[in-house]
Amino acid sequence: MTDPNPQIRAAALRSVATMDPENFVAILSGLDPDSHWTVRAALAGVLGGLSPEIALPRLKAMLNDSDQRVIPSVLAALVKMKAPDAVQVLLDSLKRDDPVVRAAAATGLGDLKAPNGASNT
Repeated sequence: MTDPNPQIRAAALRSVATMDPENFVAILSGLDPDSHWTVRAALAGVLGGLSPEIALPRLKAMLNDSDQRVIPSVLAALVKMKAPDAVQVLLDSLKRDDPVVRAAAATGLGDLKAPNGASNT
């Protein structure tokens, strides 16, 4: 997980999460956030596959990532795990400056079929 190559670090995160999902977040707590945004985005995807009790606090913290390219992966992970406040997070994300983040939020709202959304009929 300290390899110089970001793709290797992302693969290592996925492997560790697969081998030991219960202790994965504890392992992460001993590491600084990765310096490369793609690894942090991959981490969000990994967390999206874990139980909400384990992953939700870390995902919520990742909503404040300094690189907006990470946020769509965080939003997708919240949608995937059907986080209790995912609709509100997505609605709030529609107000962000980044158009890719707004698009990810809109997609997530559609995937969740959020109440008060547009009807398909």
